[in-house]
Amino acid sequence: MKRTPPPTPHRILGAAAAASLAVCAVAGAGVAHAHKTVTVSVDGATREISTFARTPAQALADAGVRVGVHDSVTPSSRSRLASGQTITLTRGRAAVLDRGEGADISWIPASTAAKAAAHAHREGAVLPLARSSDLSSLTLGTRRVGIVCDGNEQVRQISPNESVAEVVAAAGIELHPLDRVHLDGAGDVPTIIVTRVSRELTVTEETTGHETRKVEDPNLEEGKEKVVTPGRDGKTRQTTFVEKIDGAPGYTFASQPVTLAQAEEAVVAVGTKKTEPTANTGSAAVPAGAQGSAPSDGVWAALARCESGGNPAAVSSNGLYHGLYQFSVSTWRAVGGTGLPSQASAAEQTHRAQILQSRAGWGQWPACSRSLGLR
Repeated sequence: MKRTPPPTPHRILGAAAAASLAVCAVAGAGVAHAHKTVTVSVDGATREISTFARTPAQALADAGVRVGVHDSVTPSSRSRLASGQTITLTRGRAAVLDRGEGADISWIPASTAAKAAAHAHREGAVLPLARSSDLSSLTLGTRRVGIVCDGNEQVRQISPNESVAEVVAAAGIELHPLDRVHLDGAGDVPTIIVTRVSRELTVTEETTGHETRKVEDPNLEEGKEKVVTPGRDGKTRQTTFVEKIDGAPGYTFASQPVTLAQAEEAVVAVGTKKTEPTANTGSAAVPAGAQGSAPSDGVWAALARCESGGNPAAVSSNGLYHGLYQFSVSTWRAVGGTGLPSQASAAEQTHRAQILQSRAGWGQWPACSRSLGLR
């Protein structure tokens, strides 16, 4: 048997070097095989990237592209990726559909706004462009587009690479923060529809009058009233929200009225205390009687019978004294009478006689007051 000589140090080093070169060669071949150059296209915008990704999903992640649940990726996100391939991502667009059973949302994958609008139209809807990114980044992909805004319609020639925002700006239309923009694919050309939206808050205050309650007061003279508690009107406030669509009221919401002040009733005392007349004095009430008739009873009737026989038209023989109580014209006028006493009603004559008595006493009729015992 031939005996193998022991390895020398030179042989050991040579074998190690050869093994190391073999490992490096294999590793280099693996690295070269894993590195790829691919093209990423997002809604028509393309760029090349270098990646070690094994699948399109990994390559999109390396490119900083986030894939939404409604986006479409070609080739499949989990397929094997090869160098030189093109990965196409088409964003999903939300379109609100109304099929007669309430509103529904359909997600439409389309690389251009025109394609998305045409797809939405086939399902009976228009494509809303509610996000600012839809206005600025999504190209229209057509050479002609219609624009409807503020009651005006126009058709413009555009570049397919223009975005909705660029087309709207070129048409001289200023979009306000609340405005809504839709793309309608129903006609020969897609049409941008701008809907003006404004919102208003209106605050109104309403005053309600207070009630008044009357209570009887036995300590207050009959016919008089006195405020016991002053009332206070109530006040409420209501806020109304109105959203107007192209100037016409759309959604309206009115809040519940808020009470600012409660109404409080007023309380008024009504007197029930009767006034006691003073017997046999000039403060007695005017006797009731028809025009030209004498008072029928009481002290004033007795005085009238004594002075004139109860005749309201009586005139003395010398023409100086008139009526029931034989007034002189000057005295009659001093107590507020007008004309001749004998031409006034019996009630008026009695009233003036009472005024005279309250001022000067019964002595104005000296003979009759003595015979009647009036002091």
